[in-house]
Amino acid sequence: MACPGGLADLTGADPSDSESLAVDGKAARGSRHGISPAAHLLAAMIGDGQTVTQLRVPQNK
Repeated sequence: MACPGGLADLTGADPSDSESLAVDGKAARGSRHGISPAAHLLAAMIGDGQTVTQLRVPQNK
């Protein structure tokens, strides 16, 4: 469960009016170049399918 206030602080968006919140992560296809790793993205979406925010997150090494 996500804290809407904490998510608002992190992303600059406030999903508190929504009944549900989904979070999904992925490595962006085609973003790897040479020895540079692929970009990892974390997205938060509200119940109607609208993306509240998408952030690039650091990778574990």
